Amino acid sequence: MKRNRQSLALFVVVTFLGAICSLGYAVLYPDHPFAVRGEMVRVAQNLALHGQFANPYPLRETGPTAVMAPAYSFFVATLLVLFGAHYAGMVMVLGTALTNGLHSALLIPLSRAVLRDQRPGLWAAVLAAGFPSIRLFPAWEAISAATVLLGYCIVSSHWLHKRSAEVGRAILLGAVAGFLVLLNPVVALVAMIWAGGLFHERWNNLQRPLAAAAGFGLMALAVPLPWVVRNQVVLGVPVIKNALGVNLHVSNNDCASSSFILNLRSGCLGKHSPDANRAEADLVADMGEGRYDAYRLNTAKSWISAHPGIFCRLTAQRVLEFWFPNVAEGPFAYTIATITLLSLAGFVLMARQDVLFLRFAVWTSLLYPLVYYVVFSDSRYRIPILWISLLGAGYCLQAWWERYCLWRRSRDNGRQAGASARHTAP
Repeated sequence: MKRNRQSLALFVVVTFLGAICSLGYAVLYPDHPFAVRGEMVRVAQNLALHGQFANPYPLRETGPTAVMAPAYSFFVATLLVLFGAHYAGMVMVLGTALTNGLHSALLIPLSRAVLRDQRPGLWAAVLAAGFPSIRLFPAWEAISAATVLLGYCIVSSHWLHKRSAEVGRAILLGAVAGFLVLLNPVVALVAMIWAGGLFHERWNNLQRPLAAAAGFGLMALAVPLPWVVRNQVVLGVPVIKNALGVNLHVSNNDCASSSFILNLRSGCLGKHSPDANRAEADLVADMGEGRYDAYRLNTAKSWISAHPGIFCRLTAQRVLEFWFPNVAEGPFAYTIATITLLSLAGFVLMARQDVLFLRFAVWTSLLYPLVYYVVFSDSRYRIPILWISLLGAGYCLQAWWERYCLWRRSRDNGRQAGASARHTAP
């Protein structure tokens, strides 16, 4: 009981310290242009005022949209209806700061669940909460998706370990995975990889494994299905999110740089994005978003075919910057790069000790970033899986700490033995 109270107290302290640090870094480094504005907020405002999931761009009304997954915009619209525009903004900022802190604190129970030791998670929480690693992004869903994913991983690790009632629990977990599809489809891929690993590991221990896996899969498909139907009817494309074409177009062109920040500063983003170019916004309105995105996908493919060398160079830079962000992002880039390096050392240690978590980390690190390697780099794309690197870094720091403690104990014992020998010498 005492240990449970201590764990709860630690969890609460880390949450609030993480929230305070997150707000502090947002004040110190308020340099990201989309920290408090963007398509999700504009669609949320349109939902709150007109009841339509539409008009994501500021220059003109462009009609129904699926530029983003819907869940976060519906959440922000709810806040706007409940609190009004001014107070909803305050709630979003404070809520996002608390979510950042909660994300840091969840690393501790996750470490207990997957590494059977909370100490790597505590090191990871210190890195996440105490250093500028995750920007305060009230206008984007990244940290919310990452936090839901962490909770899902913790709960599923416990639920799928039991022999009783696993089918019902698997269905509930499938519903969470389906919700993640509506929050961030790429994050949902991570949830599927996690569930696949758990089912593979514990298949023989489950009472009805086929029913549990089928229930999970069917529910994960059923939850986002109405949104897919909506997009087919309204936009003519059966998708969750319809932005691949425009993102490829604004990221791969004659003036493109590797990084979002650099593209913004050079004005290249403004030349090609409907968010800043009236001619592009007019195209979206005239063609409809579904046809426009397909048109810009063909534009991007044509440019890539005509400039394979430049595209390969940009892609190579973006692969590097996904893991080691461009220094234009300031202290967040340096912190994330440090976490990446520490995590590589931690994963080597995990490999030597055959830690099962490493398999999930490897598969996720291979699959999740693929879509981000071909568009401009930005540290917010890393947020949903940064916790994997944080756990790896925490594992490394804990191993180093244990070696330091062992070295210090050995040194102290040697000194005591030497002093004892000198005391007893004739």
